[in-house]
Amino acid sequence: DLATHEVTFADVLAVSETDAERQRWQLLDRLSSQYLAELSRAGLSDQHHQRRRAISRNEIRSSKRIALVGTSDLNESVAKVAAEVDRDLISLIAAPQRQESAFDWLGRLRSEAFAEYQLPLIDQQLLPAGDISDQAAAVSEVVSDFRSRFETGEITVGTTDDSHVAPLEMELDGCGLPTYRHVGWMISSTAVGRLIELTTALVARPTWRSLAALVRHGDVHRILRSQMEDPDSEFLIDLDQLLANHFPVRLSDPLPPEAIKNLALSIQVRDRVIEWLSPLLGSREKKNSGSSLNTKPIADWCVCVTEWLDSIYGDLSDEGSASINRHLSIEAVAKVRDLLTRFSKLSTHLDVDVSAAAALETLTGRVSDLRVGHEKRSGEVQIHGWLDLALDDSPAIAVVGFNHPFVPSAVTSDPFLPGSLRSKLRIADNDRRYARDVYAMQLMLSTRKETDVKFIVGKRSADGSPTPPSRLLAAADPSSIARRVRMLLDGSRDADKSSKRIENRPESSHLPIPTIDIEECPV
Repeated sequence: DLATHEVTFADVLAVSETDAERQRWQLLDRLSSQYLAELSRAGLSDQHHQRRRAISRNEIRSSKRIALVGTSDLNESVAKVAAEVDRDLISLIAAPQRQESAFDWLGRLRSEAFAEYQLPLIDQQLLPAGDISDQAAAVSEVVSDFRSRFETGEITVGTTDDSHVAPLEMELDGCGLPTYRHVGWMISSTAVGRLIELTTALVARPTWRSLAALVRHGDVHRILRSQMEDPDSEFLIDLDQLLANHFPVRLSDPLPPEAIKNLALSIQVRDRVIEWLSPLLGSREKKNSGSSLNTKPIADWCVCVTEWLDSIYGDLSDEGSASINRHLSIEAVAKVRDLLTRFSKLSTHLDVDVSAAAALETLTGRVSDLRVGHEKRSGEVQIHGWLDLALDDSPAIAVVGFNHPFVPSAVTSDPFLPGSLRSKLRIADNDRRYARDVYAMQLMLSTRKETDVKFIVGKRSADGSPTPPSRLLAAADPSSIARRVRMLLDGSRDADKSSKRIENRPESSHLPIPTIDIEECPV
């Protein structure tokens, strides 16, 4: 965070006020020097350090002219590189000429210019809603209205928080409207990511409960069934009975004779999984020489994990399948393989001997940062994050979750870099975030007709916590602020609009509703 704003630990130390803060940043400054020296010995370097070094040595070069587009929130590190480049640089700013003073020469916002800015927002563009499901319903009503004037692919739905995306997809899908998730999916939410997490849990804690969770994974279940003596055997039932009746803990603990006799399938499943994961489960040395886990360098573990992954997904193909889930799995496998390949080439100077569990936990943490997605198809409603909306060119847009603390986001309780310290260092402080979001909203409003921009203001977030209206509503005159707050807190959507249904939504369920005879099935 500091490096992207061209701030060093020594810079923070210079403005620290308390002894505790100064000790913290002195320690980090020393560690930073050791970190750079260790990288140098490994023949590597830190990209931010090299960037500062290139600037100080006047080594920034470009053979072409450079155009900056959408750089209103360009961080200080990149800005310094742009300032040093030895070619013509053009910054394209989306604003009228009379507001030239609100931007610097790189097109970056001047926070103070937007502190008292008033947005051209009208009350009709604000829609009150309740919890996240009600907000999703409001979006479907707005999209239904937009469809009378625009093609489905010309409509964008904006979200201010990732927790809004899944409910929106479910609501719009229920209305017969396919969606395109621009932000994609975390690999941890795909079958591949879930498999890695479950395997990591079993390797780290080889218990019957973690085994039962792993074998319920669809791909593991499929492989196990193909390897069982009786492919039609219901081994999950045996596992559940073993857990419910005998309460075993570790896989290595001896089981009671009754369990061995009656629940042989569970033991067979355990042995199959242990054999299948033997390269990852490692081995223990003899007790007389002391118990210690088998350890290897992380690079070697990555080779083992790659071979294990290929044993499951080696024949995964997208041919003949229109399933998005299958496509996401294929892309997830490719990204995980790429990550494993890079880790398998880890510098020997930096690599360390660790257990399989430690290696898997490290890899799981890195995999969780990756995302996958699919190409946008015609007729899909686009779902974008807040920061992508300013440059979106759809003629119709609906923003859900127009609430605090989602927009503008604020930093107040960071234990290392609280808001006061950020302001002193001029790094992504709250005034700058506010200015960024006011400008983004101004772009949305000024590039569309009044009737084609809607902001849904909810009362509760996905986790049920109360969410006040966004502070961006305060970018207006006092009477407008008071009127809007009363309307949003006390009002509700127009009854006629809330009763409108998209044509493709089914009027009633086609699922048979079972009847229960209480006399035959007492509680």
